[in-house]
Amino acid sequence: MMKRFTVVLMLPVLMLTMFSCSKKESTGSTGGEAVSEAEKYVVGFANIAESNQVAIDLGDCIVEECGKLGMEVIRVNNNFDGATAVKNVDDLLTMEIDALIEFNVDQSVAPVIMEKCNAAGIPVFAIDIAHPGATFFGADNQYAGEIAGEYMGQLAKELWNGQIDALLLVDQMASGELPRKRILGSIPGIQKVIPGFTEDKVFFVEGKQDAGTAQQVVSDFLSAHPDWHHILICALHDDGFRGACAAVQVAGRQNDVLAVGQNESFFVEYARANPKEDFVRGAVGFFLTSYGKWLAPAVKDKLDGKQVPENVYVEHVVVTRANLDELGL
Repeated sequence: MMKRFTVVLMLPVLMLTMFSCSKKESTGSTGGEAVSEAEKYVVGFANIAESNQVAIDLGDCIVEECGKLGMEVIRVNNNFDGATAVKNVDDLLTMEIDALIEFNVDQSVAPVIMEKCNAAGIPVFAIDIAHPGATFFGADNQYAGEIAGEYMGQLAKELWNGQIDALLLVDQMASGELPRKRILGSIPGIQKVIPGFTEDKVFFVEGKQDAGTAQQVVSDFLSAHPDWHHILICALHDDGFRGACAAVQVAGRQNDVLAVGQNESFFVEYARANPKEDFVRGAVGFFLTSYGKWLAPAVKDKLDGKQVPENVYVEHVVVTRANLDELGL
């Protein structure tokens, strides 16, 4: 019988303490409790996009949690575009923000963003994509990749007797080397379980930030290898995972593939609709839509002059059909 991964979620304790809404100084108007508009911290938040529900929910959580701590948020849309991200920073800096939460998919413009913010004396919190000198918040990418690989290796060992024809990694080069560890880390992860797995069986396709693109490139790969019946697939992000799984279904290759994603959103949606085990086996949990619960206290601490770690990581677990209810997903 196949062993299942059952993991108890342990949320990070480092940044979870929620602070009462303190202010720069008391107005005295309601027993020292009220905060005038002029005294609130103003936080700029450049969201990765506002075109999908996960990004929208992530942004809503950040706005809500900052509000609980007395911080006003000015929210803008980077729309998956580096040039737009730079323009948004210019706009936010004219609004005299006290801090910036930056979710920018294009790492090539990160130095420009940081140069502008450093010149203005504005602290930056960079979500998931490293920006030089910013406080990094989000994924422990190497670890996320490794636990995905270990899980895939265990599946291959139990269901295919350890035979693997290919590990197909659905990439997104524009995000830079740090997020790519989510898929690159799967290689040593598999090797921990199947030591004989070699890197000549690793293939990359560029899925960009688009499910349609990912579906096309994975479809092309499957068409080019009709005789391979032991293919592992791992995608860097949710859209890539969605597109890859669609490609497998359209090609009728469900019996040839075991797929694991990075970020749980698509998997949860799919698993709820398809409760029986099939080729879509799980995803590493990132809990993106709860990021605000950890980010807002960190931003508040930074603005209050308290010490904040250089890197603040989410704790990851492998989400499967077996632990959906346990994790409350």
